[in-house]
Amino acid sequence: MFIYHIERIDPKFNIQLTGLETAATPMLAAIPMVASVMGIDINAFVVRKERKTYGLLNVIEGNPNNKLAIIIDDLCNSSRSMAQCLNTLLAENIPVANIAFAIINKSNKEVHDKVRLAGDMYLPKDIKVISLFTLDDFDLNNPSH
Repeated sequence: MFIYHIERIDPKFNIQLTGLETAATPMLAAIPMVASVMGIDINAFVVRKERKTYGLLNVIEGNPNNKLAIIIDDLCNSSRSMAQCLNTLLAENIPVANIAFAIINKSNKEVHDKVRLAGDMYLPKDIKVISLFTLDDFDLNNPSH
């Protein structure tokens, strides 16, 4: 589903993927593997929550390239994790796309649309979070459940 969403935005897949350890790590491994079966080459790398205190002192695991990085996460509640990842990318001079992706955005559509118009709680207003699902898709806002 991620590939389908991105193909509508960037049919040439002129992007790379990143996300904050550990929630994004499985997606950063799986999406490029699925994409390669479809003939699409997508680079992925992980942003550490904290810089290593040993060895090369890495804050990035992997090899970023010069393509725009899409920040991904499994869940987006406040977008704090995405913002932490964004701040690291900017500090490391890695170009960032104006979209981010989460499997589940933990808001309902009405709240999500209002937040996006006003600017996200932690992400800059020009970064739009796209997601496969919101709480509305699971009917979790219905008090009768």
